[in-house]
Amino acid sequence: MQERQAEPAGEQITRHVVGVAERLAPYRNVVVQLWNEVSTEWEGLLRAVNGTDPQRRVTSSPGVANVLGSDEHNAAMDLLTPHTVRRSAERPFWEVAPEQVASLIARWNKPVIGGTAAGGGTTLEQRPSPRDSREWTG
Repeated sequence: MQERQAEPAGEQITRHVVGVAERLAPYRNVVVQLWNEVSTEWEGLLRAVNGTDPQRRVTSSPGVANVLGSDEHNAAMDLLTPHTVRRSAERPFWEVAPEQVASLIARWNKPVIGGTAAGGGTTLEQRPSPRDSREWTG
């Protein structure tokens, strides 16, 4: 994947993020997700939220499937929301994705919500069968 060049958070989007943070102030149980997938502006948006509501929990998904975030990104977030692996050549994604989440928890000691692994367009051959898990509802 080609790296995008970081750009300062645009004035308009920053105003919107500040407005959202202001309106959410009474709702302490709400987490703000800055961006979904690839964002070159997460740092500016994080500063905008933190400047408006320093106690707000903030996250941002760092990339597409199997992009778990840079050290800088993961260190800055209050909780991590990567899009875990969706397909794996070596092992089924439902085995790999939980390991990715566990490794992030161990390394960063933060809550991790592994995003949309099962929604990644798996084929019928890639999905676990009812024999693989009593929990599977298929």
